Amino acid sequence: MSNKVLIVEDSHSLAKMLSAALNYGEYQVSVANNGEEAIEFIKQEDFNLIILDLMMPIMDGKEFLSWLREDVCKNTPVLVYTGSQAIDLEKDLMKDGADKVAFKPLGATKLLELVKQLIK
Repeated sequence: MSNKVLIVEDSHSLAKMLSAALNYGEYQVSVANNGEEAIEFIKQEDFNLIILDLMMPIMDGKEFLSWLREDVCKNTPVLVYTGSQAIDLEKDLMKDGADKVAFKPLGATKLLELVKQLIK
């Protein structure tokens, strides 16, 4: 059985690149364009990992992470993948429930290493 990864990313080109890397690593991938769409995916199936962008329309990554940790998936690992370089961002996200924070751009090899670490 393959591991299921949910990518929550509003950039179609980046989601496509992440999906390709994960498919190469033999992960089963679903893609949501924003937090609200991701909630619908989570209501329908379980995931082994969520890769989460922060800056998205409708429901951003921080709102989604808060919902996720309060309501349903307290133990599903979350890799926040962001282009933001805000001071103390990583520390704040870890406090909010992220398991790992990675900054864009990130090569496919490094991405697969992080995914493998988070899915035990």
